[in-house]
Amino acid sequence: MILNMLSTASMVKLGKVFQNLMVDVKPKNQKLIQRAQKIIMKVGEVDMENASKILQESGNDVKVSIVMAKLGCGVEMAQKSLIDSEGYLNRLIENPQN
Repeated sequence: MILNMLSTASMVKLGKVFQNLMVDVKPKNQKLIQRAQKIIMKVGEVDMENASKILQESGNDVKVSIVMAKLGCGVEMAQKSLIDSEGYLNRLIENPQN
């Protein structure tokens, strides 16, 4: 239990988790692609069709897809925004002024 807490805290600290979801998943098979689409749907507030389209446009990058869905921007702008926020979705989405 302690190891689980430590690993979870590490993932949060590294920016791999957003709103209790593992957003740094690498969708390399159908199961992970579906998981990524569901994450994009939930955080990006889009339907499955748009989540799938955005995921493909982003080159299967879940974080970029979330930014695209949430902020309504293209791939390049989403990538730049993530770089500016050091890869932390919470800085970018929950606190856009930072």
